[in-house]
Amino acid sequence: MTFSACGCGPPFPTRQVHRPDAVSRQIIRLNRVFMPGFMPEQTVSDVVAAWFGGEHTLYDAVHDTPEIAWQAILEIVARGLTDKQSGLLAAGPLEDLLSYHGTQFIDRIEDEARRNPKFNHLLGGVWQNQMPDEIWSRVQKARKEVW
Repeated sequence: MTFSACGCGPPFPTRQVHRPDAVSRQIIRLNRVFMPGFMPEQTVSDVVAAWFGGEHTLYDAVHDTPEIAWQAILEIVARGLTDKQSGLLAAGPLEDLLSYHGTQFIDRIEDEARRNPKFNHLLGGVWQNQMPDEIWSRVQKARKEVW
């Protein structure tokens, strides 16, 4: 909590939110690669909490720890989302997961789309982007509607 030092700010405490910038996130990634064990990996709960807090940790997890990203996406979907949140999750982390790790996850994504209507709806907001044609074709078959 901080108070305005000059007296020109609010007369009540304000909360400062520290979010890592792109350079800080890159340093963290490099530390994890070159000094394993130095920085502990984030848990699924950490990633989910950060996503709902407006941080970009889930994007990093898609690249660095895709298994954690997948579990975080499932947990986020299970909580129920606004239309805006659904759009951000579909066109961001889920689309990136399919683009970069599609062969690793497409079977699980198809299974989840069959049994989970919320996830199937989310899949409707994914675009091909950099996704290989074979993965994209399977995404199109798995989803019921496009939005």
